[in-house]
Amino acid sequence: MKIAHEDAFRILKKVSDAAVSNPFSLERDRIDAEIISELLPSARKAETGAAAIASAAAEILDTFLNAKGMAEKLTAAQKELLSDSSLFVVFHRFIDQFDAFILRQNETSGTSLELPFAAEIEASLSKFGFRQNSAHYIAVFFQMRRAFYFISHYVGGESEPVRKLRERLWRTLFTIDLRHYISVLFDKMESYSVLLLGETGVGKGQAAAALGRSAYIPFDSKTKKFDANFLDIFISANISEYPETLVESELFGHKKGSFTGALENHSGLFGQTHSRGVLFLDEIGELDAPLQVKILRVLQERVFSPVGSHEKKRFSGRLIAATNAQLEEKVASGLFRPDLYHRLASDVIFIPPLRDRFSGANAEQTLLVSRVLTRLLGGADPVVEHRIAGLLKKTVPADYHWPGNLREFEQVIRRALLHGTELDAASLGLERKHGVFGLNSAGPAGVKWQDTQWTADELMARYARSAYESLGSYEKVAQKLQVDWRTVKKWVSAPDAGG
Repeated sequence: MKIAHEDAFRILKKVSDAAVSNPFSLERDRIDAEIISELLPSARKAETGAAAIASAAAEILDTFLNAKGMAEKLTAAQKELLSDSSLFVVFHRFIDQFDAFILRQNETSGTSLELPFAAEIEASLSKFGFRQNSAHYIAVFFQMRRAFYFISHYVGGESEPVRKLRERLWRTLFTIDLRHYISVLFDKMESYSVLLLGETGVGKGQAAAALGRSAYIPFDSKTKKFDANFLDIFISANISEYPETLVESELFGHKKGSFTGALENHSGLFGQTHSRGVLFLDEIGELDAPLQVKILRVLQERVFSPVGSHEKKRFSGRLIAATNAQLEEKVASGLFRPDLYHRLASDVIFIPPLRDRFSGANAEQTLLVSRVLTRLLGGADPVVEHRIAGLLKKTVPADYHWPGNLREFEQVIRRALLHGTELDAASLGLERKHGVFGLNSAGPAGVKWQDTQWTADELMARYARSAYESLGSYEKVAQKLQVDWRTVKKWVSAPDAGG
């Protein structure tokens, strides 16, 4: 491509902007469209977006590589444009191979596979002047492509709340300044804890998995392997699933003989987390005060001791916590330590409820039907997708607010698969529109008791779920109902609780 230097740098400035922008942002969409439609009218018509930009940018960069003495005449700003554009070109040259490699590695736990095209990347980097530190750039390329894959995979949908969530997750991984991240922060992100907030069933665990499997993993040029398998650097646990007497042991490990039943040494979740890994603790708001102190110590000093031991072990990973409770209210009432709250809240991400996602995007529900069915059926089935989407459109009230969010939505799809057109709103499990007792009732007075077949356990489950949605934590519901919070959790999680 023959182009005047002035025009070349104008285009490369846009390419540089695209290279360091958030791929899930509207700004990135604007930059891509501007380059394609205005600055690169000769780009190949068969290519679109980043592929066309990378292809045209490579041709422009070749003119600089082949011009003798050109590098000495460039300013620092111009060299930065060439650097950004070169990395952009190399990255997109290997996107398809990275995608195939991610899929292969995603099916192989416990082993880090050899990167078969590592030498080709190193040669491309060398061509553009990156003859040193190529292993670091390969690690960054792999992280960026994993992040795009897992954020897109785990956070499905096309509504504006979903787009904003994806954009936010990308910033949590790479910060607002990608250049600074690549040069400085890539190995310092463990000090930035993440707190995921949102109602039950909105997908906090999926957002955590997207972050956890997208962490930076160093690359070894000698072995052509990454230092760890991305499947193994993410550990997830729900605190409320552990018996109260074993929570500390499960989190921090224990020494053999430290308590009855401690027959062997146990490393615990903090001890099992890879030095580059991520530990996700769901329902952090249910932690007892003594354990809050121990986790605070880990975040402040990066050390912990197993139960029954004075040995200090180091935690080098990143902590992600989640809760559907109002932690600020718990802090105000003395149920949650303010210093721990502020340590966890280095980055706070709100996961939008399903009703917000459906409110402004007519196609969002159809898209989620497709994603859920693809997972349940093991592949796409357009005929079934069309039938289920039509059934929901006909059956689900337009203003239904999906209190169980994604978890409830998936159960509705399961019921629709089983029973099809024989279903109505009640049999789909949608009887809790304004409460647990009826679509249009606020309480038991609206129940048609002659038509119900609820057992006492089912009724209690529905009642507990309603209280949980209002109060926001198992502990508050337990206080209201005067039972143990684990009993509340059992009721709320019961299938007949509505989702």
